[in-house]
Amino acid sequence: GVNARLAGGGGPQLTLGERGGVQVEGGGSRVRKLIGNLIDNAIKYTDAPGSIDVTLTRSDGTACITVRDTGVGIPPEHVPRVFDRFYRVDSARSSKRAGGAGLGLSICRSVAEAHGGGIRVSSSPGKGTVMAVTLPQASRSTNGEEDR
Repeated sequence: GVNARLAGGGGPQLTLGERGGVQVEGGGSRVRKLIGNLIDNAIKYTDAPGSIDVTLTRSDGTACITVRDTGVGIPPEHVPRVFDRFYRVDSARSSKRAGGAGLGLSICRSVAEAHGGGIRVSSSPGKGTVMAVTLPQASRSTNGEEDR
């Protein structure tokens, strides 16, 4: 795996698990943006000495990308709405953090669903958040092309 301390050594610890690669159905650039957004959110809401773990698992033709952080977490009353367009959690989670339009997780859900998959969240305030994306693996007949 890969381990790195972010923000010049003063940020959270990022760990990328060793799982090899996987090809999923659909547009690779959008899937990369989805994963990048989940990692970016984890970094944004996790202070040192916290940690962020990114793992990839495969089972029964499905790939699961999990981003787990030890950040501020999401209050339970907000969890059902985090994927809604323009929804932002109004608390310490957003007040001291960089802004945004509240579109990131909505876009993540749209991309996952457009690729025949889904996204789940579980979170505990003060303990962290887990985002899990499931996507169908590409069939062997896929020619490997992706949108750009």
